[in-house]
Amino acid sequence: MIFSLIFLTVCTLMQLYISWRIHTTLRLWQNNHQRWLWWSSGALWGLFALCWLLHSQVFILHHWSEWFWSQWLGMLFLLFMPLLLVDLATLFGLVLRRVQRLMLTAALLVSLVLCVIATIQGTRAPVITRYDVTVTTLPEHLDGLTLVAASDLHLGPILDNHWLEQRLKQIRGLSPDIVVLVGDIFETNGDEAEEFIDRFKTLQVPLGVWGVSGNHEYYGRNKLPLFEKAGIQRLQNNWQQIVPGLIIAGVDDLTVAHRRGQLDNFVESALNGRPHGATILLSHTPWQIDQAVANNADIIISGHTHNGQIWPFNYLVERQYPYIQGHYPLGSSHLFVGRGTGTWGPRMRLWQPAEILHIVLHAAKNETVADTESTPR
Repeated sequence: MIFSLIFLTVCTLMQLYISWRIHTTLRLWQNNHQRWLWWSSGALWGLFALCWLLHSQVFILHHWSEWFWSQWLGMLFLLFMPLLLVDLATLFGLVLRRVQRLMLTAALLVSLVLCVIATIQGTRAPVITRYDVTVTTLPEHLDGLTLVAASDLHLGPILDNHWLEQRLKQIRGLSPDIVVLVGDIFETNGDEAEEFIDRFKTLQVPLGVWGVSGNHEYYGRNKLPLFEKAGIQRLQNNWQQIVPGLIIAGVDDLTVAHRRGQLDNFVESALNGRPHGATILLSHTPWQIDQAVANNADIIISGHTHNGQIWPFNYLVERQYPYIQGHYPLGSSHLFVGRGTGTWGPRMRLWQPAEILHIVLHAAKNETVADTESTPR
């Protein structure tokens, strides 16, 4: 409840500022124009607030209301930032007064263009990013093992069953030996989740589908039971030997543990006592990486950051998560942080395309290369 109040207060202030700036920039001095602007702004805010407050409830217009509040949230930010930058540059009209209105008009146009671009990029299919890496502990008979990783699917009213089927089609097209789902898989529970469960059951790969929880699995009703129902083998601060010479380990979401004051040596505990062989570690949040490297995890896969999802949020996110996206060689270990396969909130991405990781493991000595290609929807 406190979060909702803070969230709505911030959004209200942003919308008031945007409306004021539209009013002063376009010089809507006639009373009928002023009334139209403020009534429209008030109606948009009221609808946004109502949809946000009801977003955890399932009702007849649930899908539409989820789309509306999330898209309007993204548009608020993209409208707010360019206008604020102009005001800061002109000290709210104290300097550059003669060109301030022109700059504000340009900022409004840029904002609208960015909203369109972000929506287009947010609705595109994720790109497939391929990496070939050498793992010294990988047995020769497992050379060429193909791993596909998806994170942050955020399956729910917006990223629905049809969207999931398209992502599973992309994954099948890579002929993986093993599939890993690195947290924030489900945004919904109950009857709404049944279709997702049925879809996941169709994903058959030789060495199984493995996953770990993300922070969104703990929001609202507990979604952890959905993993087992969907045929996803969940790792909970433990390891499993998939085949001789190949171990997979995983930890519960570290941000949730941190908020609960329970963050401890989760990674170290998950890796203790495992047999010799190549080790894949799954952790939704890219924290405790030093522990993973110290305990000789060969492949570490995380998500959570979305690389900010909408530029320039990535610069803020990077302050909390130094490992924000991409491939990080760390001695003999390799960390991969995916940008997320889905989106949270607005169906928008700005210069941060969604991603599925395609990682091929080699036992023989080979250079690491990366190649990104777009996969048609």
